[in-house]
Amino acid sequence: MVYCQRRMFGSSGRTVYLFFPEKLYKDKMQALEQKAGKCVQDAKETMKMKADGTLRVSKTVIRRLRNPLISVRVGVQGRFFSDDDDAFEYVRRELSDGREGFFKLECSENLTPSDVLRIYRKRDTVEKLIESLKNQIDLKPLRVRSDNAVHGTLLLCFLAQMIVSMARYEIPEIRSKSAKFIIASLQNLTVTYVYDNRHSLRRIYSNFEPLNSLILKDTVVVSPFSG
Repeated sequence: MVYCQRRMFGSSGRTVYLFFPEKLYKDKMQALEQKAGKCVQDAKETMKMKADGTLRVSKTVIRRLRNPLISVRVGVQGRFFSDDDDAFEYVRRELSDGREGFFKLECSENLTPSDVLRIYRKRDTVEKLIESLKNQIDLKPLRVRSDNAVHGTLLLCFLAQMIVSMARYEIPEIRSKSAKFIIASLQNLTVTYVYDNRHSLRRIYSNFEPLNSLILKDTVVVSPFSG
């Protein structure tokens, strides 16, 4: 379910849409709770109690500087609660800005909220695709020598993106892996060509990893030797 509040500004002719998708809110709150839980654990690790009842600071947080020219004084002030649940609620309130789940769009035309959201999602898909081509597929700056060179480079990049996307779709175990990580694993695969005294060719495949083996298991026979 997606809720929307729309407001028109007659002076500028623009329309502002404030959206609130329930799924986005749940995702944001889940991330916030994970961060709050980590803060509670980090605080407990940082502030420990000595045998005499006084606090000590964990060595993982502060390291002594052995430099005659540097003098460091560190003070730590902690908040104490009756239990971890109270500490968790306090941290979650402090980390929250109250805007979880909301996002705002502006348009120069007075469209319906559903039309604005549909246009935004289409544009967001294209932007994420271009970002993936540049930062994960590693699309280099195009040298405009000819139209065919530009079209060929873009075609190869789109094919690489399509293959990675299909692999993620077909293999649930790698859906959380980035395209860049998947490509790096596939690039580790190595084939060595060996000719014997009779000039017959033998191929030796190596550098198999759990990730690239998982991708290739349904398309090729993974074997260290192949004739």
